[in-house]
Amino acid sequence: MAKGFAYLDRYGVLHVVKDEKTAREYSGGNVEQIDFEYGGGYPVVQIGDKKESIIVETDNGIYEKNGRTIPGYLMDLTKRLLANK
Repeated sequence: MAKGFAYLDRYGVLHVVKDEKTAREYSGGNVEQIDFEYGGGYPVVQIGDKKESIIVETDNGIYEKNGRTIPGYLMDLTKRLLANK
């Protein structure tokens, strides 16, 4: 699995990209290296029998855009990024 870099954008949306420079540019500096699956700029999780991107937003609490459950490791990551903002 390829390493990536997670960050919250200026709107509080969690993203994951492969390039640390890009993550730092769009985060304002708060970046964490990760080792879970991602694609299209978002974390990818197993939902039922398929893998899907999950969009974590933080503008009014921490929630998933489509109301899905956020895995614990993504919730923890999001909280760490928020704390270091």
